[in-house]
Amino acid sequence: MIQLMIDLQPFVLGLVLAWAGGYKLAGRVAANAAAVKLLGNPARARWAFRLVGGVELAVAALLLAPPVAAAEGWLATGLAAGFVGYLGISQRVAPGSSCGCMSSHAAPVSWRSYARAGLLVAAGIAATQAGALWTRPLAEQPPAFLSLLAVETLLFVAVSPDLDRAWRMRTRQLWARLRPHPLAATATDSDEPLQAVLWRLHHTETYQAAAPLLRSSVLDSWQDGTWWFVTYAAERDGEPVTAVFAIPHLDAMSEVRLALVADPPDESNDTTPAPALAPIS
Repeated sequence: MIQLMIDLQPFVLGLVLAWAGGYKLAGRVAANAAAVKLLGNPARARWAFRLVGGVELAVAALLLAPPVAAAEGWLATGLAAGFVGYLGISQRVAPGSSCGCMSSHAAPVSWRSYARAGLLVAAGIAATQAGALWTRPLAEQPPAFLSLLAVETLLFVAVSPDLDRAWRMRTRQLWARLRPHPLAATATDSDEPLQAVLWRLHHTETYQAAAPLLRSSVLDSWQDGTWWFVTYAAERDGEPVTAVFAIPHLDAMSEVRLALVADPPDESNDTTPAPALAPIS
């Protein structure tokens, strides 16, 4: 198994360098890449990226193609060591800048960047001891080869901050879509929480149409049978009113009802009941 891991390293390094070299050769440079600040302007950084990208592609071709030679591993190790030096200079000269090594997405240099560089150095040293081209272990032990490749790839991606947007954000978005809303109630809930009721209410056209009239946060709320009632202080035509929303319990948001009820007069001796204004649906 150890020899299989060693024989796998030229293939892994070849893939990584091919990706990095292809990205750099395309001329895309992260807006806040450290190379831009180190070299003075984006044009110089672009040409430097293309030069480094060409070297990376050349080393990748040597690693992926026969014959197997220790010199290829040392070349990859040298590139990885240069990467470590570049990270150190970037943090000192342009703190907060992005590496810009494998993606145009901004990601400040961090411990993950150094961890990735360390993995590449270790893989390069291991590649100097490879005894066979990667095609042989792939043909002889395909399940083990592919399993180790998957593990190493996941580890490499996990310590690559500039690749986060390619997988972490999309994974989070997918997870958010698959999970039920944290405030959503289910049909088996006997008591829907007020937060869920308010979340449903705020997404209705009824609430959004009445929002300009509201003058307070929730004043009161209660549940009566299959209905939730929520009240707000409001104002209509210059007169203070109370907005009473009736939200059906665990039902469609389109059925929310609203009534604007006139507030009682301030005079303490006036016992005339306040008229109710017409409900608005």
